[in-house]
Amino acid sequence: MKTKTDAAPLFSLGGVFVAFCVAVLLCWPNFVTGGIFTFSDTSSYIRGGERIWGVLTDALMPAEKTVVSGGQTPQAAPSSLSVDAKGGSTVGRSFVYSLFSYVLLKLSGPTGIALAQGTIIVVTFLALVDRAALQSRRIMLAGAGVVVVLTTLPWHAVYLMPDVFGSVIIIFGAILVSTFNDLSTLQKTGLTVLAAAATATHYGNVPLMAGVGFSGLFWLLLTRRLRLSAVIAVVCAVSFSPVVNVAASSMFLKTPSAAPMRLPILLARSLADGPANWYLEAECETSHFAMCEAFGDNVPDSIRDLLWAKDGVQSLSPELVSRIRAEEFELLQQVFLRYPVEQTASLSRNTLKQLVTFGTGLVFSSDGLDARFRPIKPSDPFGNDLRRAAEPVVIFVAGTSFLALLALALTGKLTRSQRRMFVAICYGLFFNAAVFGGLSAPVDRYQARIMWIVPAFLVVVIAHLNTARRDQSA
Repeated sequence: MKTKTDAAPLFSLGGVFVAFCVAVLLCWPNFVTGGIFTFSDTSSYIRGGERIWGVLTDALMPAEKTVVSGGQTPQAAPSSLSVDAKGGSTVGRSFVYSLFSYVLLKLSGPTGIALAQGTIIVVTFLALVDRAALQSRRIMLAGAGVVVVLTTLPWHAVYLMPDVFGSVIIIFGAILVSTFNDLSTLQKTGLTVLAAAATATHYGNVPLMAGVGFSGLFWLLLTRRLRLSAVIAVVCAVSFSPVVNVAASSMFLKTPSAAPMRLPILLARSLADGPANWYLEAECETSHFAMCEAFGDNVPDSIRDLLWAKDGVQSLSPELVSRIRAEEFELLQQVFLRYPVEQTASLSRNTLKQLVTFGTGLVFSSDGLDARFRPIKPSDPFGNDLRRAAEPVVIFVAGTSFLALLALALTGKLTRSQRRMFVAICYGLFFNAAVFGGLSAPVDRYQARIMWIVPAFLVVVIAHLNTARRDQSA
């Protein structure tokens, strides 16, 4: 019978130091290239964090108000987060990750962000490592070296984007259905806090957490292992992000929203796949939808044209963009009722494509970033050549690791807890592909950010098997 300390002995304050040491090693792409890995969205998060920090500072330490003519005092513009300097609409980003990245940038520079991301990810993974696996130290150390060098983890740990935090959600799901009841109250609390915070780093993580978490609870119910602590953990992890966003948007934007200033990504996906485009072509003349008012007969039919082009949604007034956001789900419902087969087929096709798309195809961009970042640019040969050279390696390692785990599971070599973990990891991979590939766009970074878990978990399984074999022969 496992004790609570046997289930995850390194998921502790001492384990944070171990995780930090591993995180330093994970930064090797930075050290080798001498650059920082950024995306065009990185600057959006940093700017958003700077604005949020400014609003918080003003609220906590308000400057002395100046009286203007008429005896009135000027009011701080609540729209400073929702409009740019020219009065145009801005893109909404996670309040949590924006503040996280900006504060760390101020305290420790861009490398500090990468170190913090790596530490959080590794310390969460340590909750999957039991005492038996740790007894095979050489295998664990060698395996850690493989994960640090030959998987997608280092590339996403140093990528200054919230992508890598999707890993926390998958790990949480694996622990939920296996050893969650064996953890101490403090460990359960810590894991829940990490899962909730990770969920809040990206709007897409909320449906991912809901899918993983509630599926896990259903599994626990079927196997008669459901406990109140597991229900509380999932509810807290799922609800934290919407609650924070509603509170923050009420404070900063004066308009409560669970996903403030989000882009209409789901609509963009349906337009690119066809069904929404067909619907609007047929209905725009008599429709009340803001998309018709904004674009008329020239509705963009690609994700790039709608979301990122100069004449896309970001060229519209904040009021019109707000209406498009508000009407998105009503419009998509009408599209699905009109084209259910086509919409389901495109979702399935994109999900399956995302499942097998997990290389190192990161896109680098230095847009909007200053010299502090030393960003890797698309024209920098060393950083891009290194990434391209690593791609077949990480795909091979992830693919063979999955097949090895599948073979071990089918031959009965995994323990009951490990079988549950493996199944949970598999459905976590599927939910991730459905949410980010099926509903957004199938690209490498969405699936690659979590695929490192497969070879890392294989290392734990091999170490556990070695310990069991050694104990039997003793």
